[in-house]
Amino acid sequence: MQVFVCVNGWLWREREIKHNWDTVKHLCPNAEVYTLKWETEELLALGRWIVTFFTTELAMKTAETVIESVSAVAGGFLAALATPMLVNQITEFVDNPWTVVAAKAKKAGKLLAYTLLDKPHGNRPVTLIGWSLGARVIFSCLEELYKIAEEKGILKNPKNDNTIFGIIENVYIIGGGCTAKYDRWRKVRPLIAGRFVNAYSRVDFLLPIIHKAATTKVKPVAGVEKIDVVGVENYDITALNGGHLNYRRNLKKILKYLNIHSSVESCNTKGIDSLTLVNAIL
Repeated sequence: MQVFVCVNGWLWREREIKHNWDTVKHLCPNAEVYTLKWETEELLALGRWIVTFFTTELAMKTAETVIESVSAVAGGFLAALATPMLVNQITEFVDNPWTVVAAKAKKAGKLLAYTLLDKPHGNRPVTLIGWSLGARVIFSCLEELYKIAEEKGILKNPKNDNTIFGIIENVYIIGGGCTAKYDRWRKVRPLIAGRFVNAYSRVDFLLPIIHKAATTKVKPVAGVEKIDVVGVENYDITALNGGHLNYRRNLKKILKYLNIHSSVESCNTKGIDSLTLVNAIL
């Protein structure tokens, strides 16, 4: 029986902690599906901040309707409007909710790593799925597991280890608010027995801006580009999702498109066009 641990990126309502991942249970009815509950109040504050910051005085429900209707085309148009003025306006807020949650995501990932080492799920391997800053939690978890393996000398002979190698079956990074650096992805890849997936959108103008605000430097971010590492599956979901604010709404379609019920690489790694998109979401 498969075990899934799912991690949200930000929230608009507390019930979304579990509701966002109903699709996993639907696609994998025999699996055990767990949702990591982490920094709920901060994730709700982040959701409110994103809405109010980018919609100014629109009411919450109106903002939700407008934001979730943004298509890939509109996302590209908005990207053209993301001027340096907007970048400066966001980065002025050193302690904005994204920056705060991004820092806590790294800590949450370390705690998740030690939890997985305790094997509360038994000896069954775990599949990790996260979007936005939830993906940052997962990547932090992987890096902490690598660090532990390195400190214990396990990396020299991983085949004889059953404590760290073999814990993780598959990993799905969706719209990842985490690093896109080659060396960091390459290092953690051996920890994953099955699929290592990076799903990204080329018209996600929001993610690089707020990622810059959190890191204070211009750094590559996984949610907007391909990761050229052997063993990493890259899925261009631009046509399926559009901008960063759509991930909540489109998570069901994305998970189905990524074929999460299988540990075999999907045939969709080249991305989708307007014709194949219809089949992907039905």
